Amino acid sequence: RLLLGVSLEGDPGGDPTRRAQLLDELLTRFPDVEEAYPVAFGLYHPVSGVFPNLEKLLTIARTGATVLPVSPQARNMYAFALTEAGRLTEAIREFEEYARLAPREPNPFDSLGGVYLSLGAPAEAVQSYSRALAIDPGFPSGSGLAYALGMLGRYEEAIAAKPSIVHVNAFLVSRTGRYAEAERILRSGLARAQIDGNMFIAAGIHLTSAALSLERKDYAAVQREVTAVRGPLSGVPPGFARHWSLIADTLAGLADL
Repeated sequence: RLLLGVSLEGDPGGDPTRRAQLLDELLTRFPDVEEAYPVAFGLYHPVSGVFPNLEKLLTIARTGATVLPVSPQARNMYAFALTEAGRLTEAIREFEEYARLAPREPNPFDSLGGVYLSLGAPAEAVQSYSRALAIDPGFPSGSGLAYALGMLGRYEEAIAAKPSIVHVNAFLVSRTGRYAEAERILRSGLARAQIDGNMFIAAGIHLTSAALSLERKDYAAVQREVTAVRGPLSGVPPGFARHWSLIADTLAGLADL
């Protein structure tokens, strides 16, 4: 109990290395402590973790699913780890098992939708996201559903799904040629993100603006948006910043060319 308390509820300002050591000891001695696995996910996630380590995350998550085979949470963690590793077919099986164990939860169906998007299977993604929303209409699956519909070319349906993520909404609107409307959505969303201090949304908006500017051959605007995104990227976890910096640099390079 002491190890669990220190690992899961320790001083947020304390030594994360020490917390990781305690968590590892806990999982070695008591691998059936269900609450420990989400903490391990937060520590070792390859993008957002304090100590990014995909192989360690996979090992821990696989242990959780083995030791706790009827735990929806353990299945969920393992499925996400498999997704991060690009083992998408295996991830689908784990999410399906999670859905079987918790058929009234929208989360496994939402997660399945995301995997199907990664596989380039938007029709299956639409089914999964729709199932999540049928269980809980308030669940944040609208953006995924809209993206899947957009991949199928069903843009008006996608826009009608009212994606909650601003830059997804703007991007879908732009696919119908309504660039001016998309720009208004982005400007309004950026103002709100700045008020809220939401660096994730602000970065996404700048990158989307840069991409749309590139399409319209406004190369100076691309460079302005890429420069502007550097500020928000300083406020997100390093893993996300690396991914989004790659996108920003690619857009800037294309504009230069």
